[in-house]
Amino acid sequence: MLLTRMKAVTALIASLVLLSPVAHAHGISEEARRRMLEGGDLQYLILGAEHMITGYDHLLFLFGVMFFLTSFSSILRFVTAFTIGHTITLISATYLGITANYFLIDAIIALTVIYKGFENLDGFPKVFGTKSPNLLFMVVLFGLIHGFGLSTRLQQLPIREDSGLLMHILSFNVGVEFGQIAALIVMWIALNLLRRTRHFGSASVFINAGLIFAGFALFLMQTHGLFHTTMQEDYPISRDDHIHAHLEMGSMGQTTAPAASPSPSTDFAKPAASEQTSDEAHGHSHAADGSHFMPGEVKPAMTVGATPTSPEYIQLANNVEIIESVQEAMNSGSATFTHEGYFGPLLFGEELRAYTLRLEPGMFLSEHPHPTESIVYALSGRYVLCSEGKRKVMEAGSIFHFGSNMPTGWEAPFAEGAEILIFKKKREGDDYDSFVAGIKDMAAGLDVQLKDGEPFYYSQLPADHPAIQFARSKNPDFSAVLETSGPTK
Repeated sequence: MLLTRMKAVTALIASLVLLSPVAHAHGISEEARRRMLEGGDLQYLILGAEHMITGYDHLLFLFGVMFFLTSFSSILRFVTAFTIGHTITLISATYLGITANYFLIDAIIALTVIYKGFENLDGFPKVFGTKSPNLLFMVVLFGLIHGFGLSTRLQQLPIREDSGLLMHILSFNVGVEFGQIAALIVMWIALNLLRRTRHFGSASVFINAGLIFAGFALFLMQTHGLFHTTMQEDYPISRDDHIHAHLEMGSMGQTTAPAASPSPSTDFAKPAASEQTSDEAHGHSHAADGSHFMPGEVKPAMTVGATPTSPEYIQLANNVEIIESVQEAMNSGSATFTHEGYFGPLLFGEELRAYTLRLEPGMFLSEHPHPTESIVYALSGRYVLCSEGKRKVMEAGSIFHFGSNMPTGWEAPFAEGAEILIFKKKREGDDYDSFVAGIKDMAAGLDVQLKDGEPFYYSQLPADHPAIQFARSKNPDFSAVLETSGPTK
């Protein structure tokens, strides 16, 4: 009976150890990405738990740490040390955007698994004739490394600053802790059952040797992924030799850029022998989420639907977003009306933001300084740009730049109005939510200014105002625009 129980428990532990090389320990699937974009903090919590439960390298290390711990207090002490370590780097690295090649980090994590199996076998005194390093210190140190690995995976998701970055990180971290607790309970039960057998001593040798073997296998696979993605020219892999049993690199977000098609009209065209891309050498391509698919399959990029404050966009890859039609985005209903025009947020990058402004016929914005420089492109219609009392008609296709604190204004004396695209540098501490909120606050502030007599429409200006005189000289039908000019919203 005891022998049967020991075999069952050993088989359970062996499966945890030996299956780790082929497990998809860290892949962020397309489905997970969709859930994160469409869901809230709860989805990040669930993803964190799933990621920890399926994160075999983390679990193997924790299994090694717990292997010879018998009291609850000692387990709590070491698990807390590991938790503190990985929480520090998971939260700080993700929030600050500090990342690295995740194959490299996972290769280092694999070395921590090897280390723990080696230490459990008394490797330091037997091989080096010295005491093992302080385990509590090493667990905290390795926790920092594991947390950075978790962070690199979380940063594969298109975490936009407009969606509550810090709360998403914290939710993911809480989920990781829940997943860790669930896994530790299973490990504790398995180890307690194993300790009750008379074969625990001999089994511990094989199991910890298995930890070393699993860690070494993981290390080889992660270094393979590292070479495969960072040194493709030096490490080409043919279709026949490519083994898909490794940790699926595509699901981890690593993509291979396709080579540009050679053109006979360019000096950069490559000979036919060198035209084969890395994808072609594999006999497959990589989808937007990085996963593999073979010729004939169709795996489109991820489309994120419009919201009341954001137009629809395509998530082509991590931190690569596309809005296919600015015109359609302007008509999506995400724009906010103000007396300076309809402001429509588009994309919010790391340092830049882009938004649209639709000027209704008859609008007038007097010159005023702007704290940040801008580049402004006219999408359609016509409007008047004004600076230092000088005016210029801007037509569709024109573009201009103004520097920080340079006073500028614009006027809409034509019946078609105008639609313009504006690129600005982000303000310190600005994110998408604060930007949208700022537009709404501006709209309320402009309402107050309008009531206080500030002109925002031609109809509020005296007949001899330079703006009206210029408008009449450029638009023979300006009188019709003037008649309908006014705050109708």
